[in-house]
Amino acid sequence: MPDDPLQKMSKEAVQQQLFDGLMMQINPGLTSKYQKVTARTLAMLSPDKRKEELEEIQQDYLKFWALWPEYVAMCTQGAGKFAQGVTQEIQQKDQTHMESLESQIDSLPSAT
Repeated sequence: MPDDPLQKMSKEAVQQQLFDGLMMQINPGLTSKYQKVTARTLAMLSPDKRKEELEEIQQDYLKFWALWPEYVAMCTQGAGKFAQGVTQEIQQKDQTHMESLESQIDSLPSAT
């Protein structure tokens, strides 16, 4: 995530945020934050237990890909509504500011 919240995120960063957001709901161990820990844990398991865990991970990824299109659509819609709300708020503040300036100008003594 960029340090400046108004800085545009790269496509890859957005995809990573979306991936982690959905995967956190399915299997947090598969998010980018925990992938290395999960890999080390798998490496320490017996072959039979590792195979079992890998089959569960495969099922988690199948769930992930089944939910992905709907999840992305939901996030996109939510981001659009958020942006629309921010735009309306800015427009309202601009309108209020302009009205205040006009009022101040109107209250100035006339030069004539």
